[in-house]
Amino acid sequence: MAIVNNSLRIFYFERLGEIFNQTTIPLRYTPRKMVFHPETNNIVIIESDHNSYSKREKEMIKQEIANTTKDLEYLKLKEDQIGTPYAGEGRWGSCIRMIDPYKYDLLDLIEFEENEAAFTTCIMSFNNSPNELFLVVGTAKDMKLHPRNCTSASIIIFAFKDQGKKIEFLHRVKTA
Repeated sequence: MAIVNNSLRIFYFERLGEIFNQTTIPLRYTPRKMVFHPETNNIVIIESDHNSYSKREKEMIKQEIANTTKDLEYLKLKEDQIGTPYAGEGRWGSCIRMIDPYKYDLLDLIEFEENEAAFTTCIMSFNNSPNELFLVVGTAKDMKLHPRNCTSASIIIFAFKDQGKKIEFLHRVKTA
C-alpha cells in the first residue's frame, strides 16, 4: 500500500517480474491512519486536511459563487478543475472512509462537521462484549498547529453494522 497526495494505492504482486495492475482510489483529504477490519478485511481510513473546509462548506461556497456570478454551469465543475477555497489557519476538513479492498467500493463515508478533525483510530473490543468490534477515533476541534491547541478533543466510538460494511456513531467522550 502507498499513499500519494490524496489517494490510496494498493499493490498486490502475485509473481514478481510480471506486469501488474494498479487501482487508484481518490480520497477527499490527506489520509492520517488506516486500519483493517479483522473479519471482513475492509479498510477504514481517517482523512483530514488543515486549511480546508468540510465538503458541506465547500458546496455552500460553490453555490454562493454560482449565484453571485449567475453561472450555474460552475456547479457542474469538479474540484480538481477549479481548485479548493483556502480556509485559513485552524480550519479542518475531515472524514472516515470504509472501502472494500477486493471490489474497491466505497462502503461508508462519515464527514466531520463544525471544524472537527480525526487524527487517530483503532479497532477494538470491550470486556463486556468481547465478540463485538468497535471503531475508536480520536478527534480535535478547532485545532491550531502553532501554538498547538484546540477548543476540545474527543474519543468517538462507532459500531460496525451490516456485517462490517457500515459504521454507526455510538458514543463520544470529551477528553479536553
